[in-house]
Amino acid sequence: MSEISKGFGVMICGQILHKKYRAAYFNETDWFLANKIKSFHVAVAAQTYREGVKNLLQNNGLGVIKANTLIIGYKHKWTEQSPEMVEEYVGIIKDAFDNHYAVGVLRYSGKLDIKGLTEDDLESFGDEDKPVEPEQPIRDALSRENILDDDAAKDSLGGKSDVNAGDMEMNVIVDNSRIETPSTDTAIDKFKGFGTTKPKGTIDVYWLSDDGGLSILIPYLLSQSSYWHNTTLRVFATGQSREMKHDKARMATLLNKFRIEFGSVEIVSGLEDDPTPASIDAYAEFYQAAEGDAQSSLNDSKTRQYIRIGELLRENTTEKTELIVVTLPVPRDHTPSLQYMSWLETMSSGLPPILMLRGNQQDALTFYC
Repeated sequence: MSEISKGFGVMICGQILHKKYRAAYFNETDWFLANKIKSFHVAVAAQTYREGVKNLLQNNGLGVIKANTLIIGYKHKWTEQSPEMVEEYVGIIKDAFDNHYAVGVLRYSGKLDIKGLTEDDLESFGDEDKPVEPEQPIRDALSRENILDDDAAKDSLGGKSDVNAGDMEMNVIVDNSRIETPSTDTAIDKFKGFGTTKPKGTIDVYWLSDDGGLSILIPYLLSQSSYWHNTTLRVFATGQSREMKHDKARMATLLNKFRIEFGSVEIVSGLEDDPTPASIDAYAEFYQAAEGDAQSSLNDSKTRQYIRIGELLRENTTEKTELIVVTLPVPRDHTPSLQYMSWLETMSSGLPPILMLRGNQQDALTFYC
């Protein structure tokens, strides 16, 4: 996350302690200093994981200097856990949206440098005076025809904010709540991230929903960082096969207006097509493994849409894909937690590292008139 803010935003690494608060946590602050990561470390004691994250969401920062984006890890082995634990995890995402935060869920793959980590360590990771010309917000520049209509996002986030975030700094909360022991042998000491070799492939960005532009801004900022600067952006947008050439040119023009450097633009069609029987069967298999009613879930049009998105992600992923960024679904009030986790699973399984991300409906991109 420090690669996004470049040390200028407010980054808070939150830690939820299910036990009594211990002053020894300062050892982890030393870890941030040793690794040259500019972040505040905040530990809170709470009876539940969700309660602790809610405290962090409501009380972080000082005045307007506060985080606006929550980044959490994907909940691995959720099908083996109790419905209450799954409900708690999904509830955290709901709470973040209700508090007008942008949310990112990062799922790792085998590309992580995890040498020396034990199985217990791995479990701990699952679970940021110059005059300018007038600016035009992204929402005035985008036509809805190439962006998925997601009424749930607007309902949850309360629609468009009056805040113009064109010059927004990236402020994030990183949740490392599973790391409780501040000794030199903890997972946080041994974790090396995405490896020491700088990636040279592509960052695949699926811009599927109008969230204010955050889902295109963050991968762009990553591509400008010292670690990811050898990668290029492949931007995927939705469109009609009969107008693919026009849609591609239109999206390229839009990205240029926003000063987003990219390698290529691809238009994906067939999003409204039915998923293949094999994909439906795979979805039903892990949904039933979590003791859910798969048939009821499959009757939801959103479920079939996310299964289809997962198919498109796998179809377009290449050996050069280093990271995927795709729009995160918004958990609606009537969406069961098991169904929501099944959406995330069907979208992200069997892929390189993937960041499922959605903005908070504040404009993160502007272009000069």
